[in-house]
Amino acid sequence: MEKTVPELIAAISPSDWAQVPQSILELIYELVRRTDKLEEEMAQLRTENELLKEQVARTSANSSQPPSKNPQGFKPNRKESTGKKRGGQLGHIGSQRKLSSQAKLIT
Repeated sequence: MEKTVPELIAAISPSDWAQVPQSILELIYELVRRTDKLEEEMAQLRTENELLKEQVARTSANSSQPPSKNPQGFKPNRKESTGKKRGGQLGHIGSQRKLSSQAKLIT
């Protein structure tokens, strides 16, 4: 695992720090400050990137959007054909309602 900047700085002995010129120390502190700022900005951009990816992937199939708002080129998943024809199937035992006594008189 990578060491953080404070861990890296703490690894330098005080006697070594005493030998470093003041101008170099100021440069080091400025670079550390910029690094911290960039890491915070990178975390924010990663969060924003994830949100944008979710928005791009949103379609009428996985949200309450109407189909007219789907991205261009979007093709909804269609059911695969089972090979059966529509309607009653061969061998199916039908069910019918029985005629009432009044219907029998009329016919």
